[in-house]
Amino acid sequence: TKVLQGSIDGISFFWGNEYKEKEHILELVERCRHSDFGKIIWAVNYGDKTNYPTKVAFNFADWTWLSKMMDQANLNNYALGQKAAIESLRKLFSNGIIPGKVIAQHVHDMGLKFDIMFRLAILGRIPPMQIWPSWSFLESHPEFRQVMQDGIPVQKASYAYPEVREFELSIIREAAETFDID
Repeated sequence: TKVLQGSIDGISFFWGNEYKEKEHILELVERCRHSDFGKIIWAVNYGDKTNYPTKVAFNFADWTWLSKMMDQANLNNYALGQKAAIESLRKLFSNGIIPGKVIAQHVHDMGLKFDIMFRLAILGRIPPMQIWPSWSFLESHPEFRQVMQDGIPVQKASYAYPEVREFELSIIREAAETFDID
């Protein structure tokens, strides 16, 4: 029947630092081979961050500064997961492995469709903090933050600004050209 669609968020599987080889990534979708799944959907971004090498945004594997800072911090589970994802993706990328491309090829080889998903919330800290790189979208452009009715800024970019829309569209265009999507 092939009517089901499986959505994979594209990052949480790397939080356990268990997916370091191509074969590990293939395991994510292999179980769909003889099933009712007809399509796999892979998330490729998280606002201004991607899980693939990018020319228009920022990818998790480049967060070496955060990984080093975390080595010296008392980490909660969320931060430990982020650190593991950074290290996993960095290892995969250094071996020429882009997880989304691997998934797309394997899914197509199984006769399934492949599509990509976008998370549109562009987050940033309030107030802008020196700890975050200047190339984080909202660190570079705090003027594009959403504001509450009383003028207090919040930690999200506002799509009311054409610059925010164009930035996110640039990620969408790049991802559509990067991955073999149906």
